Amino acid sequence: MAKLKYSIELVVFEGGRITNTVELPFRSYVHQHVLMMHQSFVNVATAGMVSTTGASFTLTLSGGIDAFVLTAPINVATYGIVLGSGSTPATINDTKLQSQIGHGIGVGQLSHAAVTFTAPGSSSTTASFQAKRQFTNNSGAAIPISEAAIYYYGMGTSTTAICGSRDVFSSPFTLATGSTVEVRYTFGATL
Repeated sequence: MAKLKYSIELVVFEGGRITNTVELPFRSYVHQHVLMMHQSFVNVATAGMVSTTGASFTLTLSGGIDAFVLTAPINVATYGIVLGSGSTPATINDTKLQSQIGHGIGVGQLSHAAVTFTAPGSSSTTASFQAKRQFTNNSGAAIPISEAAIYYYGMGTSTTAICGSRDVFSSPFTLATGSTVEVRYTFGATL
């Protein structure tokens, strides 16, 4: 029986060395993700979408329009892999992080690197790829991190993002000043 495999790996770097690695199950695809998949498969307008800013809209895709875009460039926190400090348990109806950590070097902010991807790989029984993003704490104070999400954009615009997943960590961690965490989402399948 084939199984889909999703996981989140958090890798903390201090002084260029890996000081901690934690792998967590990635279990919290949310309703917006399902709506976007449905629209992509059947290509009919999907009402009831809610962006990460809280705005309601109808999703309409047509030929040549990207959906599920996750390739956020450096210094962009409006889509891609994002982090937060909220602790409310994830629900199927989440449309954003509870408390997103913004981009910057000010108090409570993280510097966001670009989202990168590994090439898809496979063996006789598995296939997978990773989406990765590094966040560096240049704020001068430790920052608590307790949630992660994937924000996609698409729908023919780079200004409307939706939350495709939100996971709250059972064990939050604090990122020391000058440290970097790399968040790795693995998407795969196993026979």
